[in-house]
Amino acid sequence: MSSIICFGLDLAKNSFTFFGVDASERVVMRTLSRAELAIFFSEQSPAVVAMESGSGAYHWVRRLRAGGHGPKIIDPRFVAPYRTPGPNAASPI
Repeated sequence: MSSIICFGLDLAKNSFTFFGVDASERVVMRTLSRAELAIFFSEQSPAVVAMESGSGAYHWVRRLRAGGHGPKIIDPRFVAPYRTPGPNAASPI
């Protein structure tokens, strides 16, 4: 995997999905468990990590800052347009 310069992190209870953008603007997506996520970010070079605000976000901000990353917490109003609709969502016309 090439060097990722910016991450978008979707926080959950046990499995986390992140989207990364590298210098050539290619998008990389993976799903990791809680333990795998901590190890993954400890192995990455410092980058911006954006995540939706919530109760678990502040825990991850502390962990990411300790690893040299630049975490950013985003208001849920600005995250909602980027969510992928679920299987039962109405398709846009």
